[in-house]
Amino acid sequence: MEKDTTGCVTMVESPFKDQLGKVPDGMYQIVLDPYYKDDAPDSESLGVCYVYKHRNDISESEDDIIVAWYVARPNTTQDFARTVFLMAKFYNAKIQSEIAGGGKGILDYARVHKLMHYCELEPDIVINNEAGTKKNKPYFMNMNKDTVRLALMYLSDWLKEERSIKEGDDGEIITVLNLHKIYDEGLLEELIKFNDEGNFDRVSAMRILPFMTKERVDREIKARSEKKENFFNRPLFTDKDVHYDPHWVPPSYFNYEN
Repeated sequence: MEKDTTGCVTMVESPFKDQLGKVPDGMYQIVLDPYYKDDAPDSESLGVCYVYKHRNDISESEDDIIVAWYVARPNTTQDFARTVFLMAKFYNAKIQSEIAGGGKGILDYARVHKLMHYCELEPDIVINNEAGTKKNKPYFMNMNKDTVRLALMYLSDWLKEERSIKEGDDGEIITVLNLHKIYDEGLLEELIKFNDEGNFDRVSAMRILPFMTKERVDREIKARSEKKENFFNRPLFTDKDVHYDPHWVPPSYFNYEN
C-alpha cells in the first residue's frame, strides 16, 4: 500500500498583524529542506518547511518558536514550491534553504514566478567560516561538512536553551527548554533517532534556523551601530509618533472634596 505523501500545512499560530492589518517585516522566517526532483531514487525523502517566529517586543504571544510547518512530497516539486511561497506570503517571511538537494529548484520557481524577494541571501556567518570572502553573496546556503557540523552544534544549543521555569504538580521546579515548545511530533522523533548516516529531513531544515537567528542579531547590532544609538536617542526619547503635551498634568492619586 502506497503512502499518501500529499501532506498539509499545520499551523499553531496565525501571523501577528499590526494596527494596519499587516504582518511586520522580519517577524517570521522560513527554513526549508526541499527534495531534488519528482521521481528521484530517494523518493522516500520529504520536503520540509518550517515557519519560525523571531523574538520580538510587539507580539503578546510566545516567540522564538515554530508556528507552522509543511512536511510533504506532493506530485511535483512545483506543487511543493507553490505551497512554500504561499506560506511565505501569508507570514510575510523570507525563505532560507541549502542550495543543494532541491534549493536550486526553489530558486528557479521563484525566478519564473517573480518571487525572488522572498528568498534569502547566504548568511554572513556562513561566508565568514569559509576560506576567503565573497563579494557577491548568492541566494541560499552552500553547506560543506564543517558548516553542517557547526549547524548541528548550534541547533543543539538552541534546543537546550532555557525559556522559563515553572512549578510541577509535586512542587518541583521544572526548567522549560526550547525543545519543550516543539509541537511537530515528527521532528521530535527525528531528533531522538538522529545519527550521521540516516535521512532526517526535518532536522536538515531546522539546522538552518540558528544561522538565521544569529544573522538577525548581527543585523540589529550593525543597524544600531550605524545609527550610533545610545541611552538618550532611543525611541523612548526620539519616536516621532510620541507627542508631548506641555500642559499635561499627572493625575492626582487622591481627590479631596470639601
